[in-house]
Amino acid sequence: MQIIDVLGTRLALVTDDLVSYHKTAADYSLEMAPTSSSNEIASLGNKIHGSIPESLVSLFREQGGFSNTGFDTCLEQAIQVFSAKKLLERAIGLVAFIDEFWGGRPEFTESYKEGEIAQLNHSYTVFGVRVVNDDSHDFFYFDTTGNFGSVFLNQNDFETAAKESFSPMLEKSPANMNLEELLSQQIGKICSGLDEMERYYAE
Repeated sequence: MQIIDVLGTRLALVTDDLVSYHKTAADYSLEMAPTSSSNEIASLGNKIHGSIPESLVSLFREQGGFSNTGFDTCLEQAIQVFSAKKLLERAIGLVAFIDEFWGGRPEFTESYKEGEIAQLNHSYTVFGVRVVNDDSHDFFYFDTTGNFGSVFLNQNDFETAAKESFSPMLEKSPANMNLEELLSQQIGKICSGLDEMERYYAE
């Protein structure tokens, strides 16, 4: 997918003196996951009790997944699209993914009924994340109709995310993009974010 090459080209421009003190340029190099097998993709379909959008299946088969190398420890401007194998190893429903990824988000059980949480988990499958900073993440998902979208959450402002994203998602899916549009949007934000980060650390 050409947009992944755009990300790789931008990440290759990151230098040690233009990232935060606790990271290096190597943490921002592009890393591709192994391609996914037919069995892994089939098992993932069984896990979500539905079909995986064909464009995402193609990504799994041809490129596996991708991230910047230091994704697990980067606190800003990091991205990962998981392979089918990695998604089989973790929770992938919207609420379940966020709760697991962020080490517990009790706000969900405090704000929503059990059935509403189950609905959000069933209706939206997460397959990737953009880390804006330590407090704010964008989660990439597809819905039961095969459309793609993202939901933004600042862990210090759950109320806004609930009002603007999670509660409306119980009524109607806001997903209105295909996979390439979503990745183009998110990778564009990563590139802009890296520009801003480099300007900050260069001062």
